[in-house]
Amino acid sequence: MFLQAQIPGVYKYHIPHKNKSLTNNLYRQGVLPKDAFPNKIIELDNKQFLVVQKSEKSVIRAFKILEEREEFYILCSEDVDICSCKSSSFIYYKPSYKLQRIEKAFSFSLKRNLIARLHQFNIPVPSNYEDLKFCELLKQLE
Repeated sequence: MFLQAQIPGVYKYHIPHKNKSLTNNLYRQGVLPKDAFPNKIIELDNKQFLVVQKSEKSVIRAFKILEEREEFYILCSEDVDICSCKSSSFIYYKPSYKLQRIEKAFSFSLKRNLIARLHQFNIPVPSNYEDLKFCELLKQLE
C-alpha cells in the first residue's frame, strides 16, 4: 500500500516584516540624500549620521556616529548608544574611505576584533587595553 500526500495547489505565506534599519528609517523621514558618494554627514534630532556609498551606483548605507576622531569614525548600524552597539559597530577610516565591521566572522571576542582592526589601520591602541572592556576601549581611542 502506498500513501500519497495531498498538497493544496497554492500556499501563501504572509510573514509580517517591518524593515527598521537605520537607513530605512532615515529614508522614511526624508533626510537620506539621493547620492552620498563617498560619504556625507547628516544631522537629525541632535544626532549625527554618516551616510556612505561605496561607488556611485551602489546602495546607500547610514550609520550613527558614536565617536569621531581625526582619522576615523566609530559607527553603529543601529540608533543606540556606544555601549549598546556591540556586533553592529563599524570603523570608518577617513583617509582611504574604508568601512570595516569590527566583528569578525566566527569570533567570540569583540575586544580582540577591535584591537585587530585598529592594528589593520595603524590606529594607536591604549596601553592599558587588557584591563578595559569593549565599551571603555571604544571611548578611549585617540
